[in-house]
Amino acid sequence: MEQQSFRTQLVEWLKEIVPYSHIDKYTRKTREGFESGVFNTDRHANHVTYIICTAEHRYSISATPTYLGCIASATRERPGETWTRGNDLPDGPFSRETWESIKDRIISYEMVKLEPIHELKGGVEGPPATPSTPKETAYFEARNEVFKAQQRLERAERHMNGLDKLDPEMPTTRSVAIANTED
Repeated sequence: MEQQSFRTQLVEWLKEIVPYSHIDKYTRKTREGFESGVFNTDRHANHVTYIICTAEHRYSISATPTYLGCIASATRERPGETWTRGNDLPDGPFSRETWESIKDRIISYEMVKLEPIHELKGGVEGPPATPSTPKETAYFEARNEVFKAQQRLERAERHMNGLDKLDPEMPTTRSVAIANTED
């Protein structure tokens, strides 16, 4: 009967971390072996393995009457890789202490780093911007049109003077001339 007790205990521990103790919905038994022979000394003859998954990781929890351990792996490959990264989590004798270490490590494995909040330091926040009046909007639009016309005039003058040729010795001038002709 001792062979079954570690299985029952593991299921009870798993119920602590799965929602509403629904073991059948949140875990999957992936391997199980049972050997009741007294002369069997193979430590893997009597074992069980459950998996639990989160959005980013898969945890494989393995147990024998004397051992409890966990392995974490990513649920998907990173770009450019053909394998899922993983790590050994705590392991040790089949005990409550080992189980607590595994639970703590699973929680820390799932934590994500928060981006820092950028606060204004030492500065004074000014009043909110006021919308432009119709006169100001008309002025800025006219000013923009004058600027564009001035740019077109300068391009035309460069063309008339032959300065817009594709000169291999002046690549920066050439790139600016090409960019300006695409308007």
